[in-house]
Amino acid sequence: MSDWKDAAIVAQRDILFAEEVNVNIDAADGVIFELNNFKTTETVRGLKMAIAAKLNNAAEWESLAVAYVDVEMTDLNATLASYGVQDTDILFFARLVSPQDPKSATNPPAYSEKILNNVLFNSLKGQTLTLHQVSLSSTVAELKQRLGREKSINMSELRLICCGKQWDDNRTLLSYDLQENSTIQLVARLRGGQ
Repeated sequence: MSDWKDAAIVAQRDILFAEEVNVNIDAADGVIFELNNFKTTETVRGLKMAIAAKLNNAAEWESLAVAYVDVEMTDLNATLASYGVQDTDILFFARLVSPQDPKSATNPPAYSEKILNNVLFNSLKGQTLTLHQVSLSSTVAELKQRLGREKSINMSELRLICCGKQWDDNRTLLSYDLQENSTIQLVARLRGGQ
């Protein structure tokens, strides 16, 4: 407990401490103050109003979020004691950012990634394997990893061939124009040469 809090406790009761929490500033720069003659039988609304008054912005009490321990105190009519707050405890508050005008807000572009429901593979044993929900933005290497993981296949010695082309691990599936229900051949890599 800090010296300023110790001195305040000795001096009087019915005191709470409020500390501002803000992710954009260092903790040492946050506002810390005492709320004298403030009982735990007061409501959360009263606490917000008292903090706003201390910040010289009484009209903006609704834009404050208050918390005790790890619980946000959202019920404006609840007493501080109902949240477990005791005399001389430290409460935390944050100033909420006003919501943007919906007309001025920029909307992100619609999600347009194409997903294939089924991609088929012919294995070395003549089996047909299927992967579902394959993203065209995936790389060939990611597709091989997923196939190996889901079908328990060692992909390190296998190549992928489709439409007569051997696929490069660094390219995306979209760059190969992969279509729904396309069949990809799994071919063994043969080492040789010097």
